[in-house]
Amino acid sequence: MFLKPPLFQEILEKYRNVPLPIEILEKALIKEFGVPEKHASRTTTYFINGARLVGLLTESNRFASVEGTESTPESEAQKTSSMPIPELPTKGYSVQIVGPDIDTKLNILEQSDFTILNAILDKIKNKLGLEKRDTSEG
Repeated sequence: MFLKPPLFQEILEKYRNVPLPIEILEKALIKEFGVPEKHASRTTTYFINGARLVGLLTESNRFASVEGTESTPESEAQKTSSMPIPELPTKGYSVQIVGPDIDTKLNILEQSDFTILNAILDKIKNKLGLEKRDTSEG
């Protein structure tokens, strides 16, 4: 199912034998694949995360060996992945954050859910030492 969108199939074909240029993929989607600029960032994220989730994209940013991609791409990708494909929300948005000491999934259905999301992100920033530093000292 992951390779069902024609765009995702095109990306696979173009970069099948070379490392996926993750750093410039967003720009490539705009210039080479005709993705509107306002959708390029989200499309890039969906593609990279999805390809990793189904085991199609390795940690070295190369596509896993997929034989017979033209006929059964999803069956090959599923063979290489032990992770279940998550159920997509039908209402709102879903955010999952996984890392050291955290594994949480939050459904964003209303404004107040952003308060929770921001609190989680603040906690991560603090752990990474990214909290705001006071530059007004003097």
